[in-house]
Amino acid sequence: MFDPARVRYFARAKGQRAKNDTIDAALIAEFTASQVAPATTPRDPAREELADLVKARRLLVDKRVDLRHASAGAPAIAQAVLEEAVEGLTAAIATLEAEIHSRVEAQPELADRVAALQTAPGVAPVVATTPAIRLPELGKTTGERMSALVGVAPFDYDSGKSRGQRHIAGGRAAVRHALYIAAEVVATQSKSVIVYAHLQLK
Repeated sequence: MFDPARVRYFARAKGQRAKNDTIDAALIAEFTASQVAPATTPRDPAREELADLVKARRLLVDKRVDLRHASAGAPAIAQAVLEEAVEGLTAAIATLEAEIHSRVEAQPELADRVAALQTAPGVAPVVATTPAIRLPELGKTTGERMSALVGVAPFDYDSGKSRGQRHIAGGRAAVRHALYIAAEVVATQSKSVIVYAHLQLK
């Protein structure tokens, strides 16, 4: 199914302003014929389940951060309860990480991809797993296309001599989040050029 708005934009581009069922049907048929169907990646139930495990781990990690923040400055009894909850979450996270690692190792191609991603600075095993399973296009398309898929490609917004501000949009949020974590590690723990860019953004 296509977004109806895209069909209307298509009609406007053609100068077609009239609208009725017959015109709409012909317009939809023409629009559909003009579109090139994107290449699809076959479903992989094992990877989809692995992606769910990674997502569950991230939810637990986020919740642990929330509890640690809540513990700061809380009454002693509340701190004790919250710290106990944090310990429970930490154990659950470790269980998920062990399962994720086991499943990755059971798929040689995926394990090789995760290992390759870990050669980049700041990329830990779980961080590497996210793009490895959520970007099956990795290594099969251009860097520009990959940036757009992830949602880190700044799109032009120009008209004539006017140069608008570039913005990123869309993409795969889970992958973008994993890359952000890796970049943050590099920015705070290394002497790369990213450190200076990171400081300028503060």
